[in-house]
Amino acid sequence: MITFTKRVIIMQGKRTSICLCENEWQILENICRRENMRRNALLNLIKTNKSKKIAFTPAVRLFMLNYLHFIYPQALLAQNHPTITVSGLLNLMR
Repeated sequence: MITFTKRVIIMQGKRTSICLCENEWQILENICRRENMRRNALLNLIKTNKSKKIAFTPAVRLFMLNYLHFIYPQALLAQNHPTITVSGLLNLMR
């Protein structure tokens, strides 16, 4: 079962909340660790660079999806990391 967690964060001096599932929070933390950034710094970058047509939470999800699609595979290839299968990804969603 997928559970969602809402967290309150301070962005540009204002409190705001974002609701992501636990896997998304883990992905966000992994990106921050890999890029040596604080979570609020990354979220501020996403917020200030997103299109005005898209809400904040979907912009965060889109950023993570693009990061995993364009940037992370290069790191995996450099480390000779085994490729995950579609069934493996589906199992992670349970």
